[in-house]
Amino acid sequence: MLISRHRWLTAAGLSVTIAAASLAGGGSVSAVVGETVDPSVHAFTARVNVGTPGIGHGCSGALVAASWVLTSRACLSVAGVPAATGAPAQPTTVTAGRTVDVAWVVPHPDRDVALLRTVSPLNEVTPVALATAAPSAGDVLQVVGYGRTATMWVPDRKHLGTVSVTSVGATTIDVVGTDPDTTVTCRGDLGGPTLREVNGSVQLVGIHLSSSQHGCLDAPETSARGAVETRVDDLAGWIRQNSAPVLVRDFNGDGKSDIIGRYTDGVLRLYTGNGTGGINSGYTTVATSWANMSELFSPGDFNGDGKPDIIGRYTDGVLRLYTGNGTGGINPGYTTVATAWTNMSELFSPGDFNGDGKPDIIGRYSDGTLRLYTGNGTGGINPGYTTVATSWANMSELF
Repeated sequence: MLISRHRWLTAAGLSVTIAAASLAGGGSVSAVVGETVDPSVHAFTARVNVGTPGIGHGCSGALVAASWVLTSRACLSVAGVPAATGAPAQPTTVTAGRTVDVAWVVPHPDRDVALLRTVSPLNEVTPVALATAAPSAGDVLQVVGYGRTATMWVPDRKHLGTVSVTSVGATTIDVVGTDPDTTVTCRGDLGGPTLREVNGSVQLVGIHLSSSQHGCLDAPETSARGAVETRVDDLAGWIRQNSAPVLVRDFNGDGKSDIIGRYTDGVLRLYTGNGTGGINSGYTTVATSWANMSELFSPGDFNGDGKPDIIGRYTDGVLRLYTGNGTGGINPGYTTVATAWTNMSELFSPGDFNGDGKPDIIGRYSDGTLRLYTGNGTGGINPGYTTVATSWANMSELF
């Protein structure tokens, strides 16, 4: 366990008593002490649960884009092993209005910050605005959390409190409660949002890092009163870059849709889009010897790593997934998605067709029946299918 001059806020609660509104949240995470408020207040505040419910641990976070939650990198550590880019080491969920699984983790290289990508977007919640300037000493900020309070292990609602900035460092913000005798943050509030109000709206300036835990339930008695927040105002560019929506066919990661062409000799070439309705000069060879596939299409990001992929159907009906590397190429190897898909006259992907945030596949049968096969978000398809339409045999092509 990492130790600063304050205790880490992991797997328990955050407490801040204030005279204004307060938020309360439940789970195996911390919460800010104070009066509870309506769930619609700072609805972007997320509960993060890592591991098996009741056995794992929890933290807090903030929704910064429809499918991305910002929290502490340390929250994702398992048995002392730091979080790495990729699927979470243990099953992880976030709750912001509703609970969704986490598919991907992007830790910051040198700050206690990580982005979590959910398997489906939380479109019903407005993400928090990102600050682009640091607070100053004397500023009053709001802190929100979902964990332990002075009297409860697992509050069922989030709490909100206010703190005053005592100093601002290169990567951290030192704060104390606006009432010096009150608790600031407790175990489990790690990663919760620190907010600055500007003209009636709030901006995310930091996330909870550590605290003295004075007054927290079952915490050792201490005379210390302060807490430390991780600055994120200077990470707005990194957050936006890593939480940008994945374009269905942006194969080289430049934010512009591209085209891949297969030649009769099986060579795949990438033609990059210029973002204004045209393509750039030249091409890149993506692969060779791909002539033995009867059909190729891109469903977008089919395995949940944030990079567009390619699916090929072979003449024997086997579907194989070739994952994109995000820089214009494909990774070695493949995954078999399905077999015996020879009785479909055409396959294509409309992207996310059923609204669950995961790309799907539609197959057209010789009698004109269209069937939807939903993707599971991790490179496979769910059991069963849904009939989308019938009598679509008189169309030469679908896409």
